[in-house]
Amino acid sequence: MFKPGFKHAAALLFLGLWTLGTVAVTLHLAPQQPARGNTPAPPAEDSMFAVPSKPRLANLPSEPAPLPEAQVITAEPLNTRPAQTPPPKVQPPKSPKAAWLGTVSAQYDDPANWEGGLPAEGADLVVRAGAQRLQLPAEFQLGSVVIEAGARLSAEAGTIRVLGNWENLGTFEPGQATVEFSGSNQTVYGKTAFYRTRFSGGVKRLAEGAALSTTRRHNAKIGEAGVVVEAGTTLLIERGASCTISNAYGFQVAGRLEIDGGTFTCEVCNGGHSGWEDSWLDGSELVLRSGMFRAGGDADFSGASITVYGGSLEVDDDIWHSGTRLEIAGGTVRNCTSGAMFRLSGVVAMSGGKLVAHQTGQRGLRVSQEASFSATGGTLELSGSSLSSGSREDNGSENEGGIWLGTGIQVHDFRVSASTYINLNSAASASLTISGTFAIARNKCFDAQGFRVLATVPNSPDQGEFLP
Repeated sequence: MFKPGFKHAAALLFLGLWTLGTVAVTLHLAPQQPARGNTPAPPAEDSMFAVPSKPRLANLPSEPAPLPEAQVITAEPLNTRPAQTPPPKVQPPKSPKAAWLGTVSAQYDDPANWEGGLPAEGADLVVRAGAQRLQLPAEFQLGSVVIEAGARLSAEAGTIRVLGNWENLGTFEPGQATVEFSGSNQTVYGKTAFYRTRFSGGVKRLAEGAALSTTRRHNAKIGEAGVVVEAGTTLLIERGASCTISNAYGFQVAGRLEIDGGTFTCEVCNGGHSGWEDSWLDGSELVLRSGMFRAGGDADFSGASITVYGGSLEVDDDIWHSGTRLEIAGGTVRNCTSGAMFRLSGVVAMSGGKLVAHQTGQRGLRVSQEASFSATGGTLELSGSSLSSGSREDNGSENEGGIWLGTGIQVHDFRVSASTYINLNSAASASLTISGTFAIARNKCFDAQGFRVLATVPNSPDQGEFLP
């Protein structure tokens, strides 16, 4: 067995001291190395022994070095105010009442041509006498309009809406524009020819001396009426005023046409039997208090209710339908001249006035099967060419001469001014009841041709002949 001696102990002591010194020198002289796990090693003291250091804090990001003073950037404070918009373009002033002077040019949108600046939408407009012609924009709305004597106002196309009154003492050039009167209650003064005009809402008055006319000449197709009275609207033609429709089928009434002393003149009234404009729509009204309604050609009042208190309703050709209701309290309703058809349709009620049916060789009074004719007053008169039963005109056709009765009628006074007869093609149950005076002009004859006539026939030398 090995037994260590003194020499061995000394050698071991020397070896241990040498090893310890080597480690100390190594710790003092070796560069620091990071510990595993990326944890930095504690710093070594300048001694022979390694002394543990305090725990190190986590590495913080280093602060950037300040920029040179000349390059230091100072942050602006936050601006919470909204960004300013550029100022709007200055517009010419708009005036609620404008007078056209036209002193600079004929340019509408030049404020220098206006007294008080450009007119605002719906402004009252005055066109001064002696000014250059004012041409309105294609689409515009005005309040009242006054065209002074010697002044000119023109339009080319589009729609000009007028909310107030219209007074024309100068010249209006309509072009192909529509002038729409769309205020609640308006009055038209002076003489004006329109290409198209539309009356919408409330009461529209043609005042005394006013003369409204249209410029179109060709027949009006559907949608081309020159004068339109909308539903819920009354066009009132006062004493001394006139409304003249220059072309056939050139007007349309859906509301109320009322004549109180004035005159309404048209060429032809249509009732929907062709491709032309309908003159009377369902629910329309014609009221004649005094003055005249006159059609130069055929008239068809289908869809209209007609009330005549006075004045004269005259059709110079055929009347094809008398409307849904014809009420005569005064005045005169007649057809004459070139036509002779007078067809009564719907309800006919007379309490006064006169209904004159003009006849020719082939046409005369026609009472439709659906009609209802009654009278408590007034006179039914047959006039025109004298016809005799058995002549070539009496061939049993509804469209031939004489009186054709589709149903029985009851009249008050009945006057025969031209010889006539009851058409043989009348309904077998048809009858004529006369509650008032039955007068046949001297040398004239009324032939009932076997149909029932209930009347008192006077015996007088001035009385014509009655054949039952």
